[in-house]
Amino acid sequence: MNVQLDAMMTTLISYWWLTLPLAIFLLFGHRLAPRVIITAFGFYVGLTIVVPILKDFEAYNRLVQEKPGLEAGISLIVGVVVAALLYTVYATAITVLGFLGGGLLGLGVWYALGVMIPDMLESIPISPNYMRLIFFGVFGAIGAIVATTKRESVSSALAMITGAGGLALLSVGAIQLKILKHEAVEMTPLYNFIMLAVFVLLLLIVYAIFDRKRPGKEKEKA
Repeated sequence: MNVQLDAMMTTLISYWWLTLPLAIFLLFGHRLAPRVIITAFGFYVGLTIVVPILKDFEAYNRLVQEKPGLEAGISLIVGVVVAALLYTVYATAITVLGFLGGGLLGLGVWYALGVMIPDMLESIPISPNYMRLIFFGVFGAIGAIVATTKRESVSSALAMITGAGGLALLSVGAIQLKILKHEAVEMTPLYNFIMLAVFVLLLLIVYAIFDRKRPGKEKEKA
């Protein structure tokens, strides 16, 4: 998990001039037209998740080392392709994203339980790898079902969560690289806590600004 966060952090910071405004847009513009949100979300996912995955392949690393100028171009192309794909298959994309979002939530629950009750989890006679898959699959299935029945709400929630997560990661990176002058970003337990705190705080702020006002407005209209 730390390796994945480190890779995502590196990409976020390397392309901060794209990821920062995009994260802000997703967080505060989460109530825009679902297709607009999904397209922006797709570009963001392509840049921050798909590109780090490419860096696991030796052929890709060799290519960008030989021609450094290609890396930025490839990253932008990947972002555009994923954005176009999600825009084209909007309905299917919502279901898939619901599954992935639910699955990631399941992994988060698994890791949280691992911190809170490690002894109990170790006593379960099932391999941790299988347990992670079970949590991912069960929560993913729930997420897919919810996403299928509530597409607009899911696209809005995904945008808000993704934007808050991106800003939380960027804030941790800024603290380490700009304020503390570290040479590289490290995802230690302290920085994980700071990232989680910023993430929750941003969600609460957005909820207070946008979502909390909706019930009152609906009553006035009624």
